[in-house]
Amino acid sequence: MRRRIASMLLLALVWAIQGCGEKPAEETPADMEATAEETPAETTPALSETITLPAGWEINDALTPAEVEAVMGRTGFQTWFETLSDAAAGKPQGSFYDGSMAASKVNFLVYCSDGQANYGRVMGFINNPVEIANTDAANPLWDHAVIGQMIDMADTLAVMLTLRGDVCMRIRYMPSLYPELDTNPTLVKLTEMLINKLYRV
Repeated sequence: MRRRIASMLLLALVWAIQGCGEKPAEETPADMEATAEETPAETTPALSETITLPAGWEINDALTPAEVEAVMGRTGFQTWFETLSDAAAGKPQGSFYDGSMAASKVNFLVYCSDGQANYGRVMGFINNPVEIANTDAANPLWDHAVIGQMIDMADTLAVMLTLRGDVCMRIRYMPSLYPELDTNPTLVKLTEMLINKLYRV
């Protein structure tokens, strides 16, 4: 009798151990689909058809040194006021530099009207222009854009020229002072940042 009871207890113990070692149930396709439905899809912020800043805006009304720092990967940036800026005439221009070297400037110029004409005119000063596609083809930020080089005095600058509607934007900087950066992606990030700030609803 004792042996029978001992055998029954041993079997019960084995079953208990096996039960503790069972694998968790795998997710079925239905479970995965339900999880995907519960996860909200990322949406691209809606942008206005026109610049939403008030007339006469300056570059530093659209961008801050901290925002440019985030793209350039450095700190200590300051605003550099460009004497050729003509915000009242819809041609704001401004730069941000590292606080020590003027040549470190990241320069922004926007033609708020006559974009097509200015795009064609400035294109004539760009060497080796390469057409740049929108990062998100489903939500394009520009109609046309090129990246190339411009010679300013004796300096070679990397430049991205962009046309959105009737607005032309030019962004440039000296890549030799930022050897740690990949030039084309950096120019694209700067351009996307500027457009999102100018046209945000």
